[in-house]
Amino acid sequence: MKKIYLLAFILVFNSNLFSHTNQEINLDYKTYNLNVPDKHPLDKTQYKKIILDNKLKVILVSNPDFNMSAASMHVNVGSISNPSEHQGLAHFLEHMLFLGTEKYPNVDDYSSYLAQNGGYSNAYTTSNHTNYHFEVYHNSFEGAIDRFSQFFISPLFTDEFTEREMNAVNSEHQKNLQNDWRRMYQLKNSHMKKGHPTNTFSTGNLETLKNVDRRVLVDFYNRYYSSNIMCLSLLGSDSIEQLESWAREYFSEVENKEIPYNSFDPVALDEKKLFRLLKMVPVKDEKYLSLSFPIPLRLYELYGSKPLSILGSTIGHEGSGSLLSLLKSKGLATSLSGGGSPSSRDFGSSSITIELTEEGLKNYEQVVKYCFSYIQMLKNSDYPLHIFKEEKALGQIGWAYSDKGEGTSLALSYANNLSFYPMDIAERVDYYYDKPNEESYRQILSYLRPDNMLCLLSDKGLKTDKVETWYGTKYSYLEVNSNFYKSLFNPSIESEMFLPEPNEFIPENFRIVPKFGFKEPQKIVDKKGEEIYLAQDNMFKRPKVVYNFNINLPLKYSELNNSVLLDFYIACVNESINEISYPARLALLDYSIAPSSTGISVYVSGYNESTEKLLSKISEHLNNYKITEERFENLKAKILKGFDNHKLTDAWRQTRSIRDQFLKNPYFSPSQKFQAGQTVTLEQVRDFSDDIFTNIFLKGLVYGNISRLSAIKEIKKFKMELGVGFTKGTEFIQEQSLEIDQAEEIIYETKSISNNSCFWKQYIYGNNSVDDFAASSLLQNFIRTPFYTEMRTKRQLGYIVWAGSSSRKQSTGLYFIIQSNSTSADQVSDIANSFIAKMPNMFRSMDSKTFKMIKSSAIDKLLEKSKSISEEASKIYSKLYIDMVPSNWEEIVIERLKALTKDEVGRVFESAISKQEQESITILFFGKDHDKSSSKANVKDIEFFKSNRDYK
Repeated sequence: MKKIYLLAFILVFNSNLFSHTNQEINLDYKTYNLNVPDKHPLDKTQYKKIILDNKLKVILVSNPDFNMSAASMHVNVGSISNPSEHQGLAHFLEHMLFLGTEKYPNVDDYSSYLAQNGGYSNAYTTSNHTNYHFEVYHNSFEGAIDRFSQFFISPLFTDEFTEREMNAVNSEHQKNLQNDWRRMYQLKNSHMKKGHPTNTFSTGNLETLKNVDRRVLVDFYNRYYSSNIMCLSLLGSDSIEQLESWAREYFSEVENKEIPYNSFDPVALDEKKLFRLLKMVPVKDEKYLSLSFPIPLRLYELYGSKPLSILGSTIGHEGSGSLLSLLKSKGLATSLSGGGSPSSRDFGSSSITIELTEEGLKNYEQVVKYCFSYIQMLKNSDYPLHIFKEEKALGQIGWAYSDKGEGTSLALSYANNLSFYPMDIAERVDYYYDKPNEESYRQILSYLRPDNMLCLLSDKGLKTDKVETWYGTKYSYLEVNSNFYKSLFNPSIESEMFLPEPNEFIPENFRIVPKFGFKEPQKIVDKKGEEIYLAQDNMFKRPKVVYNFNINLPLKYSELNNSVLLDFYIACVNESINEISYPARLALLDYSIAPSSTGISVYVSGYNESTEKLLSKISEHLNNYKITEERFENLKAKILKGFDNHKLTDAWRQTRSIRDQFLKNPYFSPSQKFQAGQTVTLEQVRDFSDDIFTNIFLKGLVYGNISRLSAIKEIKKFKMELGVGFTKGTEFIQEQSLEIDQAEEIIYETKSISNNSCFWKQYIYGNNSVDDFAASSLLQNFIRTPFYTEMRTKRQLGYIVWAGSSSRKQSTGLYFIIQSNSTSADQVSDIANSFIAKMPNMFRSMDSKTFKMIKSSAIDKLLEKSKSISEEASKIYSKLYIDMVPSNWEEIVIERLKALTKDEVGRVFESAISKQEQESITILFFGKDHDKSSSKANVKDIEFFKSNRDYK
């Protein structure tokens, strides 16, 4: 999938931060004397940066512990370089590079090679660059590098696929038409300074690309695709010497055209003594206020002091003294984000985006005043040195102990960093803090002014008089010089506003506890109502721990009304703890309090010293959350909007929800919850939660750098603060799955208000035995590429085309998904089913070499090591409580895979999809403009269907 990232390097902080009241804050400028290594003892990563003779910058990263090898190429051209007569050209060219090269002319050679070897590829276009990337198993890395390098040496740009891929770009645009953030982004860009490069349509569609032919593509490619403005990353388990050899062998032929880096007008918005206001009607029922401030500075050059990050950590703060805290207390807002990003090497922007309540919408001018009041407070205050010191300390800690990832996410980050930052710190620039720079911080603050602002207000009920060209957004635009506007230049500072206080969650103790003698998870609590496992980290040796608990509730809580009340209760808890929890997130902790399929999930992970504090605060708020009636009503409106807006999400997401409604019990759709939630009151939620923990079954896992005694101590403390109890004989919620014990094809149809249709077919077979799982993991590697090539590249049915395998406790399955803006669901179904029926024969005709490659990649997938403590904890938890398989499950499946023959897998494939034997569910989701030719459905009502079926 080639997804467009509209903003690069976004430093947005979901406003959630610290706490205090309106007294003088003790901003004790603490110096963190951290005893952390510059490099962790177990980190085997080696780095080398080189510049080839053609001036291509390359970063080489070798680590024998990588699961996958990966590569990324950064090209210093993006959508702001689109010619006005061919808007979207940079993005369209990105698509075309995947469709054959002189050395590898077959359109699916690259994708097939990667799929057969467990790989994956993608690309995206932002305002200022394009990035191509892939990952693959180590033994196939050189072959993938060879194919990848040809993108930048000899692409074909064939006429045959130019028109077809133009349709794919148009399908991608059609997919995004109901995305309010893209609509907002486009609307703001179109009202920047006339003639400025931001004033462009970035993704393109059939209208803007209709005159693009091979000549236009080649001209754009020759103009901007030059090795001297490209940067490459190669990451693998091979030695640095081998990686360098491949870089020189395969990329030295990329032509150096000595193209200079693009330079753009840094002033994106004319300075006007006027209040510029856009009013827009969104697709979803959501109320937003967005203030955008163009910044005419070379922001990438400020990597050492990171003033945008510091600013985001103040404006985006959510604790006492914050802008959001004030807005919530006045009943004007429910969430806020603040931050900024470079848009090119010459300019960037900062923004504040606020989700408004109904009262906030009515009084949006007052909300704008509060924003400028907070900005003025920042201007009047001392430079927040304590925030810089905290972020610098967290950078040091993160570089030493964090999971830096691998694969495409790391590769693209390194390639991009190589372009924008000095080569010597490209791998660590995200963690790098040099010295505080108050001058740059003040300079950025100086651009947060009313005469350098574009204000956007978004709500369903706004009156408008214009329609935006590319997304069809209804809007109006005003420029006024009112008394309100004039008041913004000299705002009074609210007494409740002040800088964040120091973060109590930043760890300073990094001791590794002694290891005990067993490797397998051990049950350390096993009694009535409790079952907790402990597994100690023997892989990573980081001072981190994970607590993953599931509070299993009695069966009565599985009813619709109780399920909705549980959603409201969890939302109240999260709202109550919000001001405390954000500094924990900043301090590299992760946590979640959420409804689960059987009750309540509580998850905390991070550094030992900090997780204990956070877990205690979570249990305190679970048992004693605090929320006012007014704030509850605003929260209720937000929850109900979330349920109701589901009908406006992507067609494939809505179709997935329908599938889950069939397969899972209990499961309630967003529309069911929307109806049931209308009458919920705070009193009902309080009554519901008063005794919720008096009869539970607590299950969970503690994993990481922790002793048995410490784990038991934390569990006891958690239970005591919750006041948990257990009643003998109670029946608890169990997630159950639809039982299909004979050949049956379930077909369901639904009409929607979406502009896309969706076909979703799920084949269900076997009982998720070792044989079933082994066969499906192998089949997944086979079906993905031919289905994608036929349905998307050749048939042009839609941008989203997926195929793969899935497993549940009782069964295994294969799925095929197509989202289409051009073709109705029943027509897509006919085309897809016809092709799927041919796939077993395609599988049987596969040569032995290809079968061996597919089998090898399936084995490699099972051999993949966890990349972090949290990932390993998740894997162990899933084996214990979700998949319920032995701890050595991978070894068992690998042994079966090794012995599996092509004939055996072929028989499984044929049986799974044959008309006579198949057990399947087909969801036909019809877009608003697509009519069905004739009904194929044999199920009309899902709830009636479920009431007559068994779930186990």
